[in-house]
Amino acid sequence: SANHGGGYIYRLARIPDGGMSKLTEMDFLKPENILEFATATHRITWRDERVDDPEKWMEIPARDTATGTFPKGSTWRRNPIPACRAGHGGFLSSNECPEGTWFPAPGKGLQGFSFTSRDMAHFTKAFKFNVVDQLKVPAGLPLGDYVLSWRWDNDQTPQIWNTCSAIRIIDGSDGSDGSD
Repeated sequence: SANHGGGYIYRLARIPDGGMSKLTEMDFLKPENILEFATATHRITWRDERVDDPEKWMEIPARDTATGTFPKGSTWRRNPIPACRAGHGGFLSSNECPEGTWFPAPGKGLQGFSFTSRDMAHFTKAFKFNVVDQLKVPAGLPLGDYVLSWRWDNDQTPQIWNTCSAIRIIDGSDGSDGSD
C-alpha cells in the first residue's frame, strides 16, 4: 500500500438481476447508496500481537466533510495518516519524516508513505497498523446480495482507487450468523 493522502467514501449497492457485472459507478453514486460513518473516530489496530486485543487499539479523531462533495451532500473522510513533506511522501526517504508531515500525525508512528524506495525488493515494510471505520447500515435495507465499495480520491497524485467486496445482508434477529 502507498499513502497518497486524500479522502474516501463508502457506498453500498444491491447486486442487480444479471449479476455483479451489471453494476456501474452510477449505481454507487445514488444518494441512497452512500453509507454514513457511525462514529467521529477511526480505530487504529496494530498488525502484531495487539491486533486481537481491543484494549490496545487506539482511537483517533476523524475529519469529515460534506461541503463541496460529490455526490452532493455525501460525507467524505480524510485519510488520517499524513505523508512526509519531502521525498515523495516518504517513498524516497523514510517514514520518520525528518522534514515533517503535511499535517500533525495522530500518534507515534502514524505517518509516512508506507513502504519506501529502500524496501522495493520485497515490500515488507508496509505500515504496521490498520485504519478502521465503523459504518451505519441503513435501516430497512432489503435482505440480499450487495457490493460494498470503498473509493479513495488521492490528494498527492491524480489517482482514484476503488476496492469492492461482495456481502450478503441477512436477518440476524434470530441470533444466527447466516452460515447455514
